[in-house]
Amino acid sequence: MSSDLVTVDNTDVNNIRYDNPANGSFWDSVSPPNDPNIWGGTLMEADAAGLSAVFRFKGSQVSVVGRVEPPKNGEQPPVSLYSVGDTKFQAFPAPTVSSPTDNVSFFNSSVMPYGEYTLIINVTLASSNSPYFLDYIRYNITDPSAQPPATSASATSTSSGAATSSASSPSKGSSSSTPIGPIVGGVVAGVAVIAAAIIAFLCCRMRRRRPIPSLSPTDPAAREHLLRSIDGLTGADPRTSLDALASRITPYMVPGNAGSHSRFSDLPAEDSGLRFQPGLTPSDVAPVLPPGTVPIRSTATMSEVARADIPPAYTPD
Repeated sequence: MSSDLVTVDNTDVNNIRYDNPANGSFWDSVSPPNDPNIWGGTLMEADAAGLSAVFRFKGSQVSVVGRVEPPKNGEQPPVSLYSVGDTKFQAFPAPTVSSPTDNVSFFNSSVMPYGEYTLIINVTLASSNSPYFLDYIRYNITDPSAQPPATSASATSTSSGAATSSASSPSKGSSSSTPIGPIVGGVVAGVAVIAAAIIAFLCCRMRRRRPIPSLSPTDPAAREHLLRSIDGLTGADPRTSLDALASRITPYMVPGNAGSHSRFSDLPAEDSGLRFQPGLTPSDVAPVLPPGTVPIRSTATMSEVARADIPPAYTPD
């Protein structure tokens, strides 16, 4: 419920009772010209101390608003006292201003329990050179105690509606309590990691089982591999290195003066199937090369010889 404020103008003598003392001073209603800030266009002026006013109302808060003018002839600004209910009087000394100021709050009570109260205004210092001006009284008719129950009832109805809604759809709440998305994502990620590990393991194993290339002399690929190896070790042309190796080979020769008493006569009579041809060296005899082998010409004897890794050829008997 919004606050309900009631404004009572200073001219409402049915609600505001002005008391005049016996010394002949009294309240006077004045209307300053060309001042739109004055409520109702009138003010109640008190030009002597001892004047008072009483206002009875039913509500929870009250305030007094007036006008302040600059004092004349060096006099002090007016002073007034205010009391409502059981509270003590509160003094309000008017501030010193350089020009007339409207809508000045003289008194503003605290929020009280809703009920009937009496506001008392006493003017304790005022004169014709520094008068007191009352513009209007405003009070609040809102009952503060009526707000919390309304709020509680609204909250109770809201809670009841929420409870009814929750009770009418229990399956929806229970179904949304289990997060399906994160579970599915975790399972898919785990499967992907395991598959990647298995693929990496199989690739490593296949590389380890790769066959070693053959180094047979008759294999052209092995021959090329050997030539590259020699080139990397010596830094020279592999074919020149092979010629140099071939020129250094000294085959075994049977001495010409070997007689019947040679130690070769002590060998067993079993025929091995091989015979030495007197007067010839393996370098003078064209070797029998395996099929597909390229012969190398020796620079020393100008004859074709086999590679250094092939033993000298012997002529069968």
